[in-house]
Amino acid sequence: MTRKRTVNKSKKMSLHIDLIITLCSILCIIVVATAISMISYNESKKTIKDLTMNHLQQNGREVARSVGREIQIRKQQLENIAALDEVRSMQWNEQQAILIREANAWQYRDLFVAYTDGNVHYAKENAIKYQKEEDFFKLIIKGEPVITEPYIVEDEGVSIITLTTPIKGKEGEIIGILCGSITLDSVNEIIQQVGFGNSGYACIVNNAGELVAHKDMDLVFNRVPFLEQGTYLNELLDQLMAKESGQGEYYFNDGVRYVTYEPLEGTAWSLLVTESKKEQLQPLMRVLWTNIIITLVLIVISSIVISLLIRYYMKNSLERMNKRAKQLGRCELIVDQVAHYPNNDVGEALEVLDEGIKVLHKTMQEIKDTEGAVLESRNEIESMMKGITDEVSHTTSTVENITASLEEVSANLEEMDQVIHNVENSTGQSNRYVEKGVAMAKDIQLQATKLHEETIVSKEQVQQLYMEASGRLGKALEKVKVVEEITTVSNSILAIAEQTDLLALNATIEAARAGEQGRGFAVVANEVKNLAEATGEQVHVIQNNINEVLIAVQDLSSASADMLNILKHQVLDDYENMIRITLKYKEAGNEVKQMVEGIKEKAEEIVDAISYTTHNMGDISNATTHIVGAATDIVASMGSIEKQNQVILTKVNENKEASEALASLTKQFKLY
Repeated sequence: MTRKRTVNKSKKMSLHIDLIITLCSILCIIVVATAISMISYNESKKTIKDLTMNHLQQNGREVARSVGREIQIRKQQLENIAALDEVRSMQWNEQQAILIREANAWQYRDLFVAYTDGNVHYAKENAIKYQKEEDFFKLIIKGEPVITEPYIVEDEGVSIITLTTPIKGKEGEIIGILCGSITLDSVNEIIQQVGFGNSGYACIVNNAGELVAHKDMDLVFNRVPFLEQGTYLNELLDQLMAKESGQGEYYFNDGVRYVTYEPLEGTAWSLLVTESKKEQLQPLMRVLWTNIIITLVLIVISSIVISLLIRYYMKNSLERMNKRAKQLGRCELIVDQVAHYPNNDVGEALEVLDEGIKVLHKTMQEIKDTEGAVLESRNEIESMMKGITDEVSHTTSTVENITASLEEVSANLEEMDQVIHNVENSTGQSNRYVEKGVAMAKDIQLQATKLHEETIVSKEQVQQLYMEASGRLGKALEKVKVVEEITTVSNSILAIAEQTDLLALNATIEAARAGEQGRGFAVVANEVKNLAEATGEQVHVIQNNINEVLIAVQDLSSASADMLNILKHQVLDDYENMIRITLKYKEAGNEVKQMVEGIKEKAEEIVDAISYTTHNMGDISNATTHIVGAATDIVASMGSIEKQNQVILTKVNENKEASEALASLTKQFKLY
């Protein structure tokens, strides 16, 4: 059954290869033919476009020359009329007759003259109109030749334009403007005669975007704007209004058109010539479809021929591949030592297939060689696994005993850890008391140092006060000498006063002797006597006060000396004693601080030792716990290993069965 499936698959593969190769060939031919056709079509399209554009441009230039020539003839006729003497006379009675004659001769609808004063004289109407303020008059009076935009006469169905030329005097000055109205019939006839194929035409467009002449004159008479002839014509209209020449493709209402355009010389108009793009490309499209049909026929014929050639070329290779497939289906691993493969894809596949057969042949040979070794190894593994199971059982019982012992050790360590924890708490509390003692010793030392320094400062201040008071007292005693000198001076003053009094008494006596002449001198002597007596009284008062001052100074000096003596011999000595006491107090505080700090260091060493012991006990406890857990895990792992051993034994038995089955399968292969 398997062999039939292999043969059928080989046949199907052969058919699939034929189909794939045929489809690929057809696809390649289609791609190449399509590419060639499109290139040919595009080149032909470009050539047709260039030829059409050139043809339109040539015809457009010819039409433009014809229209320009027609307008130029009209302008020349008007210039000839303006050069007539009757017209140059600027006498209307002479001008009218000659203008009517010339208008009839040259088919002008009317001829009229614009005077510089603003009056316009119409010949056929025989009318005079004042038009100085009108735009038309302002445009033509400058003297430059003008061609007006068309005027539609709807009743008559004609389009009229006006041409102007200056009328010049003898010295060449402008004396008036001659104007002539004509119909555009001749221009329309030229435009109507233009034709390219079934839909080609020409038209004239002015600066306002209006149609001046067209193949369909209804568009001109109905004043249809040029932009309504198609879409996206704004760019084309801008180029026409700019008096440019050019060509291109544009979207009109009846489709895409080839367009060429030129300005009309001597006018403000542009000529546009157009042709339908679709109409020009119709012959090319017929050729393209003919080529496509021929190409499809050639593709079918080529595909059949190629398929037959490929099948004939690959027949031997496919037969060899079918043969190899049938041999594999019969489990015959035949190695062809000398093989020649065709130089194609099937040959490469056949080569790969033979290489696979060689590898499979070698593999099956190795499998057969190793079957006995595998069975022997399985028996040895089974024996070893039984021994491992016994060892695992013995190890499990030993680990269980170790676990029980470790649990007892863990319980003892927990009790010891609790005791150490209590000692650590007590030591910590003692350490806190020691820290308080250190703080108090530091405070005592600081207070003693501060008191010692303040006592020294206070002694220095008292000593400075003693020195200052002693100096001031000495200076005061020196000043007391001045008071004594004042006493001496007052005694002198008192003696002078007594002498003055005696002198005044003698003067009074002498004045009395002088009588009336000495009366004034007696008054003076009396006043001097009074002054001497008053001076003596004041000197006595001063002396009394000085005596009192001297007594007070002596008392103050005695008291100050006593106070200075007390400061020197008692207060300063007390300060010396206090300094010595505070110094000893400071030294005692320093000794207490050192003692307490020593106690603190010892306490910290005890605490560190207890902490280290506690940490080690914790590590021991944790290690013991981990050992117990590890032992438990080992017991569990031993149980798991024992189970896995059983599983391995089961797998070994299964491998034994698989090896036997593999041996039976390899016997089916025939190695040549």
